[in-house]
This record gives sequence, C-alpha cells and structure tokens, in this order.
Amino acid sequence: MNEPVWESHARQGLKRLADERQQHLTDVLDLNSVLNIEAGLIHAHTAGKTRFRGRDCLQLDLAGRNGQRVTEFFDVASGLRAAVSYAGTNAETFITTDYKELGGVTIPTRVIRLDGERTNDVFTITSAESVVVSDSKFVLPIHVPDWPADWNEMDEAYPPPTFAKQLPWPWKGEHRRWFTARFDKPGDDLFWSYVVFNALEGDTLKSREELADALKRYDGSLYGDAFPPEKIRVTIGPDRNTEKFGHRAIRRSVAIDGFDAEATKKELTTHLEVFRWYCPAADRTGMLILRSPRPFKNDDAVWRVLLSFWEKIECHATDQ
Repeated sequence: MNEPVWESHARQGLKRLADERQQHLTDVLDLNSVLNIEAGLIHAHTAGKTRFRGRDCLQLDLAGRNGQRVTEFFDVASGLRAAVSYAGTNAETFITTDYKELGGVTIPTRVIRLDGERTNDVFTITSAESVVVSDSKFVLPIHVPDWPADWNEMDEAYPPPTFAKQLPWPWKGEHRRWFTARFDKPGDDLFWSYVVFNALEGDTLKSREELADALKRYDGSLYGDAFPPEKIRVTIGPDRNTEKFGHRAIRRSVAIDGFDAEATKKELTTHLEVFRWYCPAADRTGMLILRSPRPFKNDDAVWRVLLSFWEKIECHATDQ
C-alpha cells in the first residue's frame, strides 16, 4: 500500500505550530496521524460504540497534545473515520465524508469544519497524485553524534557559501567542520588540525581524479587571492579498502602542498586521511577528511583524536 506523505511548511511570521486550530486541521488532513498511538502523539483512554449524526460509530476518547481531549469517530460499517472532535478552548469538530480512492489510497474528499453546529469551513479535494518518494527522504542523515568537548562544530551547505563562491561546484550536499580554538595558533599541536565531513547527494566522488579536484577547489577557496590555485599540489596515495556500516569504503592518504592564509601567511603542507563511502539508504556519499600538518601516525596524540571522528560517525548498519 502506498501511504500518503504530507509536508507542512510554515511561512515566515505565521507561527503555525503556535496556532492550535491550524494544528487540528493539519492532523485531520494527515492520514498517517489517525490513531498514531504508537508514535506517542496521542494516548487512548476509552473506547465504545455510539451514534454520531445518525450513524453507528466506534468512539475513541483520547488525550492529544498537551493533554487536550480528542474524540475520534469511526463508521462501524465501513471502518472509515467519520469525524474528529477537539475539546477545550478551541473546541471544534471535523466531519470527514465522500471517501474516494485517489492514487491508490482511500481518502475523504470533503472535510467540514464545525464550530459548535455552525459550519466554519468546507474543504473539498478534487484530485490527488501519488508521488514515489525515495527511502532516503526519511533517513536520519549521516552524522557524528559526539566529539571532544573542546572542539567546535560548524554546519553549512556544500559547497560552503561562506568561502566557496568563485568556482562552479558539481557536488551538492551538507558540509561540516570540527576544529578547536587552537587551530590558528602556530606551534600548537592542533595548529591546522581539523575534521571535515561532506554528505553529498547521490553516489559521487568515486574516482581519485574527482577527489583531487574537490580538494583543490576546497583549498583554492580557503586561500582566496592569497595563493594562486595553480600552485596547489594534491598527492593521493594508494586506495585502501575498509568498511563502514556494511558499506565498502575507500581510505586514501593525501598530501596537499598549499598555504596558510590565516596565521603565518606562508606555504604549508598538510596530511589528510580521507574516507569515502556510499550509503544507498540515505542516498548520500560520505567523505570524511582528517587533516593535520603532522605526518600520519596511528599512535600520534593528535591523530588519535582525529581518528575518533571516523570511529564515531554514524549512518546505517547495512544496505537497505
């Protein structure tokens, strides 16, 4: 069965979530909200049979948001919802009628909103279209749930709008950076040591050439006019197979001969451990970049911290 998907987008200044009557209407139109007890949005209190507007109905007395009393009526003969009644300050009743099968789903095409016995609004659905939505829309994004307390996180779109402006970028997605306050302190162990994670749309950045291009674009944007892009050198080591959440991942050691445009204003070589994998459930390519001027060593104190991000990052345990 194809279940309908509803999306509500609040306009600026409307404060839809603060409008109780608007919430009532949204709940009635959202077919997935009917008897959504398992989600914890409502709690059933009593059930029994009753007459509602001349029809034999099953009556459910519920507690909704903030303890508000809600009564649902279901037609005994058809099993379809006949009405929803809300008690309290904003008391009102919605009558759902004229059920039709549209897009493979049976829905009420006429919704009458009553304030007491007075008709307030009548909503009529004349057509409906089923849209196949990929599983990835409902998947929790690939993310790092925890990181060291003295590290800061910055979230942006990819490409980062704060500095990546001058070049067209073929990749879109999410961009995150983690760093400490000592990032720009020359001589500190954590100078220029940081973590980048990109969750990119689709199955992309597969080749070594694409990776080199992405890294060069990124660094060129970081340096701005302080360092010519043609002087940036990206050297990528051999591909090494690894695994994350049941997905095949590729690990590559990279060296970038670039520039420190923030502190020293001098040329700088940094070392990167880059992990790339594709999660079909999220339909995202994960690219985690661990970076430091310190050559990579498993037992190095800085690299142990950087590698903890690879250990903690989460997505799906298995391919869907």
